[in-house]
Amino acid sequence: TATYRIFYKNSLKTLAGQLQLPGELQPGAIINILRRASVYVHPSHIENSSNSICEAMALGMPVIALHTGGNASLIQHGVDGLLVADHDPYLLAATIQQVVSNPEQSRKMASNAKARAVIRHNPERIIAKLKEIYQRVIELHENKK
Repeated sequence: TATYRIFYKNSLKTLAGQLQLPGELQPGAIINILRRASVYVHPSHIENSSNSICEAMALGMPVIALHTGGNASLIQHGVDGLLVADHDPYLLAATIQQVVSNPEQSRKMASNAKARAVIRHNPERIIAKLKEIYQRVIELHENKK
């Protein structure tokens, strides 16, 4: 909580009273909160491929995430979200302010995020790609005989 207090007190004064930390919730409640939120912030230091980033993008939210793990493979910086250097709470706070205070940029990123999520998570595309991978494995195995 020390990091939260540091950047909240020094850099988020204009957002005072707008931040909510609701704790553990059921999926429906999470979706309702996300739909009302201005931005989804993912401050995790150790993500490989975050489902929550993908879910926020699928809901059409602008996403801010730390530039760690696989986050850069999910977010195209400046297009469908923003990536922020890890361990820089002041930059994270400034980026949140930037998104919240620029509704046009926020709407554009949200729209791009949703479009990317629709393509990335299309069941037919996923099934076709999986079949392609299995076919390639079968072919490689057959060639070794």
